Amino acid sequence: MAEFAKEKTIACIAAAKEGNLDKVRSLVTAGIWVAGYNKKEQALDANPLLAAAEAGHLNIVEYLISTHKFKLDARNTKGMTALMLAAKGGHIDVVRALLQAGAKINQRKHEMTWDKWVEYTPREVSAFLEHMVGTEYLYVPSGRYVTQPYFAQDIEWRLEGYTALMFAINAKQKETANLLLGKLNATHQTLSKYELNQLHYNGHKDFSNLNLKGVRLSDLTLKNCDFGGAILDGANVKGTQFNACTFEGASFLEIKTNPHTKFNAETKFGNAPSSYVGFFNKADPKDTLKRVLEDYTQFLAWNAWFALFIRGHWNRSYVNQVTELLKKWNASDLSDDKKTAQGIYNEVLGQGEVALGHNPNGSFARRLKFVAKQEGTALQLKTPILV
Repeated sequence: MAEFAKEKTIACIAAAKEGNLDKVRSLVTAGIWVAGYNKKEQALDANPLLAAAEAGHLNIVEYLISTHKFKLDARNTKGMTALMLAAKGGHIDVVRALLQAGAKINQRKHEMTWDKWVEYTPREVSAFLEHMVGTEYLYVPSGRYVTQPYFAQDIEWRLEGYTALMFAINAKQKETANLLLGKLNATHQTLSKYELNQLHYNGHKDFSNLNLKGVRLSDLTLKNCDFGGAILDGANVKGTQFNACTFEGASFLEIKTNPHTKFNAETKFGNAPSSYVGFFNKADPKDTLKRVLEDYTQFLAWNAWFALFIRGHWNRSYVNQVTELLKKWNASDLSDDKKTAQGIYNEVLGQGEVALGHNPNGSFARRLKFVAKQEGTALQLKTPILV
């Protein structure tokens, strides 16, 4: 009986590969191993759904999905899901059908696991690296091997595991990659560093409205990319070079940078300089306002005056007034109507249409303009009387 079911399963897989829907329907109705293999018997490489997805036969994929007999995220013996196989082949209609049916977009196929990695001898590691990236690696008898950073990164990607999106990118299936990217965006799932870097490498520039919250994007070089409306809260961009990128309306709360993070002069942040990227909380303008004021005064530093001095900002005009307002804010003594860009501006500069010594283009005014834009308002500036 088991042997008979196995034969029917093999025949059904072959029919699915060929695109013979009638034969697939007949065999499925008669009864096959829906998992594609039976661990107690002889393993098969796939199941009919995996075979049809790889071959791009949409009608068979839709029929097999409709039977509700096949797990959408089942894997073949190489660890590939139907979505991965369809994405790799650029079968965009099959990818769309699988996504609509509920296939998981972030499943990963691991080329190598850490457990297996550490079991290898250095010579075996060298052979593995050469096989994976096609470049010779120098084996050192002391038990060490030498690799260039790029190839070390490539191995790191393989240890991380490939998603359907990565397979589509590497196979140059741009339309399929765009479809999967749109699904990630629509379901608010994160894009990994490896996926973003590979997309960029293959000419993709539009990363607008993506969820990159907490994602490690360190040590990349990105050029002419649009991150408008993206969520970069908590993202690690240490060492990353942003050249002529756009961040209009993006959120940067608690973004992690270091001195090697560079935003070149052509990078656009709306009306905000790149030094403000760590303050912008897209969801809460009040939080943004508090953060830019704390930075303006170095309110959280152990010695605010010294912190301002070493940064060359010892001559900021309104540090004392803003510091007092922040103290009230922390003590819950500042009303909500004053926790706005215009409210803080009026508190510091007083009532009336003119302000003695006020610089409308100074750091204080620029910060409040930045917050006002997030609030959706326009800061009403006083006429300066410069002394």
